[in-house]
Amino acid sequence: MTTPSDILRWKTEPNVLEFYCPGCKTLHQIDLSVLPNYKRQPNAGWNNSFVSPSFTQNFQVFKDALVCAYSMRNGALTFGSESVHELAGQTTEMVPIPTV
Repeated sequence: MTTPSDILRWKTEPNVLEFYCPGCKTLHQIDLSVLPNYKRQPNAGWNNSFVSPSFTQNFQVFKDALVCAYSMRNGALTFGSESVHELAGQTTEMVPIPTV
């Protein structure tokens, strides 16, 4: 069974969530301070679940150019067709963050 800290990790400095992207095969971060209504209602746009996380917005990761576009709903990642990895256009369950 996957425990909450296995798929989603919260770092308070800076205020980000980290998860492992099975498409890019690396960690991605979500900066909670840029979510809608953050100043009035911290974590607005996130359901505050570490077990089955959902966000109301889509995300993009850039490294010189767009690398990964995704949405996170109910603990699953849906990758946009514009992503440059083999999971583009697919949905997959979140996987545990690898230990080093």
